[in-house]
Amino acid sequence: MTKFEQTKNQLCGHLLIKSARLFFSHSTSAIIEKYDLGISESHFRVFPHLSPQGSTINEIAQKMGISKQAVSKLVNGLVDEGILYLEPCPDDGRSKRVRFKTNKGSSFAKSLNFLQTYEAKFRKILGGQDELDHFKQSLLKIQNHFDGEG
Repeated sequence: MTKFEQTKNQLCGHLLIKSARLFFSHSTSAIIEKYDLGISESHFRVFPHLSPQGSTINEIAQKMGISKQAVSKLVNGLVDEGILYLEPCPDDGRSKRVRFKTNKGSSFAKSLNFLQTYEAKFRKILGGQDELDHFKQSLLKIQNHFDGEG
């Protein structure tokens, strides 16, 4: 391993990015397989850009840095799978708000339940509940800082 790789592999930012990428890839593949979803890992990249009250295609496209057409294609796939739904935007009669379909039997609710199984895996990896709780608190501090709250 080169000195550059050694230095890079010790940087917290690099570790966060790599861990997030690996977890995202592993968990989305497992969810797609478990629930036989007709979507790809790319579709899941929409989720972090949806606000709780819903977001327009344009808002998602701006946050993702991709075209509205590309976002529409991803969203339509997620709507077809019952993970998202579209509703009229109250501010604009032409736009639609994209929202999570959160009823008990929805694919999204099932996926959340499935992701909860990772809590036990993380607890085991980190060495116990106290370590997991500390890890979560640390991640929240970082998240809040970069969300502009800290």
